[in-house]
Amino acid sequence: MSLSNAFKAKIHIAKSELRLSDDQYRDCLFARYHVYSSVDLTVAQGEDLLRHFRSLGWKARAPKRPRSRPNALDLAGPAHLALLAKLYDGLGWEPARRVGFNRKMTGRPWPQSRADCNKIIEALKAMAKRNYAERPTPTTEERA
Repeated sequence: MSLSNAFKAKIHIAKSELRLSDDQYRDCLFARYHVYSSVDLTVAQGEDLLRHFRSLGWKARAPKRPRSRPNALDLAGPAHLALLAKLYDGLGWEPARRVGFNRKMTGRPWPQSRADCNKIIEALKAMAKRNYAERPTPTTEERA
């Protein structure tokens, strides 16, 4: 049975961390297993090669864990929703316009998560800073 790609990657990581040149690596493969490439190793030979690299001083590190990041699916809290309502009231928007803006920003009629709220809040704060509320809203006659 041949080695998995992950196992071959581990061999090559060990090779690079031991600072073996390609010639040194291939000489080692041929001297120990009579092959020129890790593709031709069996699982037992691959494990033996890693033991040999450990005897040369290589230490396998634990795989990196993905960094924990804030859960984007956390529900929006009351403080977020209150701030949204305050910002929308400051702009004088009707519920239909609020829903349309929410859909444009998040793809949903109302923010479902803290990330959604933060995205909308930042956009509304920028609009308030530009005095967006002072702009006249076109009537249906003016749009036509």
